[in-house]
Amino acid sequence: MEYALPFFYILLAFIIGVIGADRKIGFWKAFLLSLFLSPFLGAIFTLHTKLLSTEKFEEETLATLEQQQKTIELLKKESMHFDDVSSSSPQTIQVPLEAKDGYKDLAKEEKGLVDKLNPKLKNNEVIVKHQGNKKISIISKSSYKSWNKQYKDIITLLAEK
Repeated sequence: MEYALPFFYILLAFIIGVIGADRKIGFWKAFLLSLFLSPFLGAIFTLHTKLLSTEKFEEETLATLEQQQKTIELLKKESMHFDDVSSSSPQTIQVPLEAKDGYKDLAKEEKGLVDKLNPKLKNNEVIVKHQGNKKISIISKSSYKSWNKQYKDIITLLAEK
């Protein structure tokens, strides 16, 4: 009977250590804290630390967010928006050499914008209309192909060179 209290104390410290095994604190730190301070304080410290699965999830989420941010930056670099093309500047209006199906469905002002952008097209570039924000942009053909694979019906090809 005289060994029951120390046995119970060590058993509680061991249980706290087992709980700490799945946490950042680990088995041994949780066990030793419970053993030297008290099982009650050891339990408080142990339960205050993060689960290993939660920490792994947070790291994976952060890595995904960083990758998404890099992708957004890359897309911003590859895409040039021409929202500020003024209609007052005199330019010869050219019908795109390779006008696509989406061109005939445009409003009159949009066709004018596409016609103004057409002389600015370089090789391996296309003029597209984004269906979400209604912007007409010049982007590279490779960007268009990758976007078109991922987001069908969001980007309409208007002209290419």
